[in-house]
Amino acid sequence: SWSRDGRKLVFTRTRGQKKYLGQLDLTTGKISDIHDFGYENISDPVWFGKYIIYDSPSTGIDAIHAIDTETGIIYLVSMGKYGVYNPTLSADGSHFLFQDYSTDGFFVASASSDPHTWKNIDEVPVITDSTIAELVKQVQSGLPDSIQAGSTFDHDSDYNDLTTYNAKTYIPFLHVLDIHSWAPYPKTYPNGVGFEVFSNDKLNTTSLEAGIDYFPKDQATREYANLVYSQFFPVFEGSVSYGRKYDRFDSINLDTITRLNEKVVRAAVTLPLNFSRGIYTTTWSLTAGYNLAKYDIAVYNAADYKPNITALELNSTFKNLKQKSLRDIDYRFGQELTVNYWHALSGSFWSGDRFNLSAVLHLPGFLDNHAISLDAVYENSMKDFIYGIYQLTTSVDFVRGYATPIYDQFYKGTFNYALPLFYPDLSLGRVLYCKRISANLFYDQGSATLNNQKTMFNSAGLDLNTQLFIFSLPIPIDIGVRFSHRFRDNGNLVQFLLVGQAF
Repeated sequence: SWSRDGRKLVFTRTRGQKKYLGQLDLTTGKISDIHDFGYENISDPVWFGKYIIYDSPSTGIDAIHAIDTETGIIYLVSMGKYGVYNPTLSADGSHFLFQDYSTDGFFVASASSDPHTWKNIDEVPVITDSTIAELVKQVQSGLPDSIQAGSTFDHDSDYNDLTTYNAKTYIPFLHVLDIHSWAPYPKTYPNGVGFEVFSNDKLNTTSLEAGIDYFPKDQATREYANLVYSQFFPVFEGSVSYGRKYDRFDSINLDTITRLNEKVVRAAVTLPLNFSRGIYTTTWSLTAGYNLAKYDIAVYNAADYKPNITALELNSTFKNLKQKSLRDIDYRFGQELTVNYWHALSGSFWSGDRFNLSAVLHLPGFLDNHAISLDAVYENSMKDFIYGIYQLTTSVDFVRGYATPIYDQFYKGTFNYALPLFYPDLSLGRVLYCKRISANLFYDQGSATLNNQKTMFNSAGLDLNTQLFIFSLPIPIDIGVRFSHRFRDNGNLVQFLLVGQAF
């Protein structure tokens, strides 16, 4: 905390196992201790004239204290029932504002800044809690008589009464699998929903995810397993997946097609760079990968089909996002840029390249917790490539309200305005909890090209989402409804939404 004249800075610092109040004199550059608090857990110091206001649990409950820097006398400024925290001086200097904790959470409270209303800390009784003493007594009563409180431990006579643990060599390879969690999970890449189980070894170097995805737009499913090994830099990745498409659909200037099974084995290496600072999360990841894909027999308008594909993959993902508050639906400021490139190697029947680029600009909305996002997407695929690899893993979402056609070039621009509507705070025991109802207004404009024939698509609409928690799981599930108006054919479409994906 800065002094009012801006010449001094007060802070807490630790030396050894003790805490001190220190100050930096910016005129001389000298750091000095104001007071040695020993093992007292002081925090949040604030200048107030010759006094420093701070938090301390010395009375048995977290309370706000003041120390006279000239005399060293300590005073109690304010104490609550459960604890008060983070003092700050009001603009006119007449009182302090702070957080007071209650059974309903935190609320803002105030106390006089007049030193005559404070109590000398020596006159304040310490509030004690007998719970700890009772627990210690119970634990000691269960130990052998010779090692209870006040007795001397005799190694020879009492050693057999104690449990001993021997040190063993830890071999990471033998403890790779350690499944700890499961969850229904929203999938932003690829676009879908799924169920996953998670495993991390004790050293957090080997991570494994396995699960099943469902892709609403493609009417497809996929089972997968992803492995990440992060002991070294860069990070090594591997994955296997098996996906199936069930539906038939009409595409631009093509006969109805049926796509069957897709099997992919992937190996990749990633450089995860983190430049985060303050309230901004800034990351940049660079990935290079090798993919081997195999397709079972597919029926469509192509006579010379071959099942095996090998492809190289390059990816660059940059994100710079300002932290959200709990009530924000989306980021209120930030930038995202993702570039993907795949190249089918010679020897593969399916040849060519795929390139896509997506950029997102996050801006604040007109009111608190409202957010605007502007999205731009471009994708270009060689003709052969669009029938082959990554049909289930494209990161590009089509214009809302339309079925996804086959294309070799695609542009899209999107405007989204997200805002919270209500916080009903309704629960059905431990089974279901409804936290929030929100809305998203959108407009999409896109252009899809196939064989040099361009088709325009545009739509506008509204998403209404309800954020739910089931069985006390910490991961929310959003369900809702989407109303889309298609300007191309003046049609309307109502869809069910699950974690942002339309069915």
